[in-house]
Order: sequence, then C-alpha cells, then structure tokens
Amino acid sequence: MATKDLYPIIFTCAGTLVVNIPFGYWRARYKKLSPMWFLFVHLPVPLVVVIRSLNHIKLSWGLAPFLIASYFTGQWIGKKWRGAREAKKAGDRKNINT
Repeated sequence: MATKDLYPIIFTCAGTLVVNIPFGYWRARYKKLSPMWFLFVHLPVPLVVVIRSLNHIKLSWGLAPFLIASYFTGQWIGKKWRGAREAKKAGDRKNINT
C-alpha cells in the first residue's frame, strides 16, 4: 500500500477522534448508561459515516479497529477534558473561599 493510500485512512481516523471529543465532554455530565449518556455516545455515529464517505473509505474488518479506537479515544479525551475543567473550577472556588 502506497503512502498516499494511507492519507484517507489517517484523515478518517483523525476526523473520527476530533468529532468525538465534544460528545465525550458532554457525555461526562450524565450518569453512565442513562438515556443522555447513550445519546452522546451514539450521536457522532452519523458524522463518522459522513467522514468515511467523504474520504471514500468503505468499512472493513481491517479498518474497524482503528475507527473504533479513534471513536473511543475521542470520547475519552472529552471526558478527561471535562474532568480537568471541573477540577480547576473546584480549585478556583476553593481559593476564593479561603
């Protein structure tokens, strides 16, 4: 496989990761397995399909692990981002009150 053939796959995985960051951020507010939690886990799926279509990538067993890893890494980064922001806000409030 030539390097130029890898670019669409790399862009698709990167796009999948980036699209999932805000959804992971929003998902972190809700109790695990709640309806809103499920919504924020599954809402990005159509966006990932569009990204794949724009890059002319067909879903295959060889590509699926990379897309799944990108998907959940984006969700994880968003969750960690929210946790860090909330911890910073809690720390700021603590410093104000002392």
